[in-house]
This record gives sequence, C-alpha cells and structure tokens, in this order.
Amino acid sequence: MGKLTVFLVDDHAIFTDSLQVLLEMRAGCKVVGKARDCTSAIEAVKQCQPDLVLMDLSMPDSSGIEATRQICAKLPQAKIIMVSSISTRSYVQRSIKAGARGYVLKENMISEVVTAIRRVMKGQTYFGTGIRGRMEIESQVIDGNNVPLA
Repeated sequence: MGKLTVFLVDDHAIFTDSLQVLLEMRAGCKVVGKARDCTSAIEAVKQCQPDLVLMDLSMPDSSGIEATRQICAKLPQAKIIMVSSISTRSYVQRSIKAGARGYVLKENMISEVVTAIRRVMKGQTYFGTGIRGRMEIESQVIDGNNVPLA
C-alpha cells in the first residue's frame, strides 16, 4: 500500500506549504495537489481523486462547504476534513450535511491533524477539541446520521 494521498485547499499559500511539510514529515502522506479557490479544487480533486481532502471553509470564490457538497456529489467516496478558524455550530453542521467527515480548527492543526486523518481514513468522524466543546453534547443526530464528536 502506498502513501496516503492528500489534496490541500486553502487560499493562503503559507498555510498549505506548512501543512504539506507537516503531513509529509509526521503523517507519511503525499500531497498530490493544492488549490487556492473552490472552482479549481473541485476540478482538480475530480481529476486526481486523492484519498483525503483538507478543505478550508472560507475561500475567495465560494465556501468550502459548497465545494465539499460538489465534490461529494461527484465522488461519494471522498473523504473531506474541514479546516477553519470558524467554530460556529451552524458551520460545523452544514459541513457535515455537505459530506465532511471531520472538522479541525486551524489553531489546533498541528496537534490534531494526524489524528483526524487517521480516524477519517478508518471510516470514523473527527471533530477537534475546539469543536467538541462548542457542540455541547457528546453526539447528536444530523440529517439522520449519528455523529460522534470525539
């Protein structure tokens, strides 16, 4: 089995460059592409079909939620983790509804991204420390799916 392939979507190159180094050194992943906007990300992910996508919530041309929805509609097997500095409950819920399998705050990225990737690749969900605290309950039903918050 080869390295886990990851596609990064964020409009800040310094963030994606740093994240690439972290993923390749600490998680043994191979970053197969990067996009700075949702339109490019949707097309590139369809083409390269990575094992996992790390998706920023706020993008210059659209939201990461809409990009996630479009990617999951075309590639139902897609595994996407939202990465954001926004921790509002409604954004987390909308991300889940769009197809995201995890949500990690950028402030906790270094300490949580490897755990998030491992859990999502095992078919589990992952919601970071800052998200679990704001969701107020250990698990909830979102659109008929039981979503554990740990």
